[in-house]
Amino acid sequence: MGRWQHEVLTEGPATLVGGPSTIPLRGTVPLPIASPRGGSLPAEPLLRARARLAMASNSTDIDRPPSASAVQARQREIAIEHILFHLLRHVEADRPGLIDTIEGSLDHLGDPARDGTADDEAVREIARKLLVSARKEPAA
Repeated sequence: MGRWQHEVLTEGPATLVGGPSTIPLRGTVPLPIASPRGGSLPAEPLLRARARLAMASNSTDIDRPPSASAVQARQREIAIEHILFHLLRHVEADRPGLIDTIEGSLDHLGDPARDGTADDEAVREIARKLLVSARKEPAA
């Protein structure tokens, strides 16, 4: 197959039907991409675009279910958020001003992750949304 030909492979492990896949295959080696103006483009931008696409689709790897500790952490987070939300609403009803005090302390809230995923502002935004919701819903 020539450099500028658009045929699709019809045999072998990388057989394509109807055009190239947008999902990277496991065990593949990134190769330069032919540029319409000649030469080639580095494969890295394509790989980044594919990674963004995979993240945007919010797909999970069905071959690998979440670990038991990840499931337990998610369940614990949901339970704690529920309890704290209702506690916050109840205390705010008895002693107005608690939500304002907590809101004033959000500048000190941060994400302690050390794996490159830390995002202090994202954590603060979640807290702000929780507080806005607690203000809207009166305690039962």
